[in-house]
Amino acid sequence: MRDELLESLKNDDLDYILNVKEKADISDFLKDEEVKDELKKAFVNKVKQFDIDGIIKIKNNFDLPEDFVNKHIEDAQETAKRKFVTFLNTNDKKNKSDSLKIAQCFNLPEDFVNKHMEASYKKAQEIFISRIMSERIDDALEIKESFNLSEDFIQKIVQERFINYIKNGYVDDALKIKETFNLSEEFINSSEAQKAVQERFINNIKNGYVNYALKIKEIFNLPKEFINSSEAREVAQEGFISCVENGYVDGALKLKKTFNLPKEFIQKAAQEGFVSCIRSERVKDALEIKEAFNLSEDFIQKAVQERFINNIKNGYVDNALKIKETFSLPEEFINSSEAQEAVQERFISYIKSERINDAFKIKEAFNLPEEFINSPETEKAAQEGFVSCIKNGLVNDALKIKEVLNLPEDFIQKAAQERFISYIKNGHVDNALKIKEKFN
Repeated sequence: MRDELLESLKNDDLDYILNVKEKADISDFLKDEEVKDELKKAFVNKVKQFDIDGIIKIKNNFDLPEDFVNKHIEDAQETAKRKFVTFLNTNDKKNKSDSLKIAQCFNLPEDFVNKHMEASYKKAQEIFISRIMSERIDDALEIKESFNLSEDFIQKIVQERFINYIKNGYVDDALKIKETFNLSEEFINSSEAQKAVQERFINNIKNGYVNYALKIKEIFNLPKEFINSSEAREVAQEGFISCVENGYVDGALKLKKTFNLPKEFIQKAAQEGFVSCIRSERVKDALEIKEAFNLSEDFIQKAVQERFINNIKNGYVDNALKIKETFSLPEEFINSSEAQEAVQERFISYIKSERINDAFKIKEAFNLPEEFINSPETEKAAQEGFVSCIKNGLVNDALKIKEVLNLPEDFIQKAAQERFISYIKNGHVDNALKIKEKFN
């Protein structure tokens, strides 16, 4: 057995020797001078290699001379100090554990160890705060676990950050803090936390962020007395108005349900929101409001008819047509004196200002009556438009006016001849020939 054990020792298989030592008496083997020399060599190699576990195995299990052990331990102390500081300040748990083994194994001075452990702990706290402040939550958690930071310190920092996130509207980040560091219900229900949460809830409602507000309500279990408070209900009404005015019907409906807003308020705000959407040409939003809040047909028709007239008067004919089709304006209204007056004035304006296609679009869309088309006012406007189109080279538009509005031939010829002569005098022969060809 001696040779086998000696071979194991030479091959650095200390575990095999220790295993045999537990099961059999090998004291005579360990007293052998050759074995003692090999153990010393092994110990020296372990120190050189800085194999902490190997040093401890030999030191604790084999009876090497104390002066021999101390000499080599002391010789390696400076290296041990450097290794201790390096290992102590890493995030690796094994390295941190090894730093304590180094301190014990190499008998590092207590004041040296304590000084660096305190510095390391303080630095870890600073890094933890930095990671929390820069939203690197996972890194902060790793620092916490690696340096075994105290729970009191952790909770103080993350609670402050939680409050800060809530106040600044970063609710998702606040929730991550809450879940990652297990913020207590006692803290969440504290006056400071509840104040921040309730203020953020109010702020989100005011700014139309209804889904975020309701998420806060559910997650932080806002008390009924707060939800039913005059402040919360007043803000809910403000938020409702903001939602309907901006076309956020889903948000408005959620507020209505959550705060059980009065029917009278709902109807008034919905009507005002409908009008706001119509005035800003958000017809789709207006239609959603109409359907969601069951606005009366009388109110709808009054509002859209006013907007129709306004659009026509201001030249937004396409918008007026969209309103006409979307809300099924009745023929009775389209043929009313007020509507016809606006449409006819716009027709005249377009004819005079050379917007011939737009004018005839109105004629077709609103079925302008023959008596208006054949009226002296229309004829005069048509003649002005014809002359303007001829002067500006819009010959095709002039022809459209001639054909659709049936201008007298003697007027056509006179205006065309005058333009022909003007082109010739000014050297625009091609334009003159075009006039001659078109008006024969």
